[in-house]
Amino acid sequence: MKLVVLSREKIEFEPPPRAPYAVVSMHGGGDPPTKVVPGTQCKGILFMEFNDVEDPRVRGSITNAQAREIWKFVKGVWSEIKILVCQCNRGISRSSAVAAAASKIYLGTDEYFFNHPKYDPNVLVHSRILKAAVEDGMEF
Repeated sequence: MKLVVLSREKIEFEPPPRAPYAVVSMHGGGDPPTKVVPGTQCKGILFMEFNDVEDPRVRGSITNAQAREIWKFVKGVWSEIKILVCQCNRGISRSSAVAAAASKIYLGTDEYFFNHPKYDPNVLVHSRILKAAVEDGMEF
């Protein structure tokens, strides 16, 4: 499995993967959704709107319901894909948090995303997705 983290700019202008893939696309409140054109190998696209904030008390932060929706989507496509594309505006925080959570759940570690200098995973997004997976019976 390949976990890919992209910015809005990259996903809108790069060709889609040639292997089976799915996309979790996140944008902030007030921003338009990213223009993700599904390629022939696309197994699904989930569009989510929440801000890149780590304090759950801040309006627009990811909710538990949104985290469950992301988890349900990833779980639903995981066995059908070879690539999970995680995309947010800058491709640094929310997208790397989703990738890190999927990596932790399915591959046993999220260290790559937390240790890579290019990424700064949003800890609220990460923790809420992991919580959703645990509540769904996943062990990791």
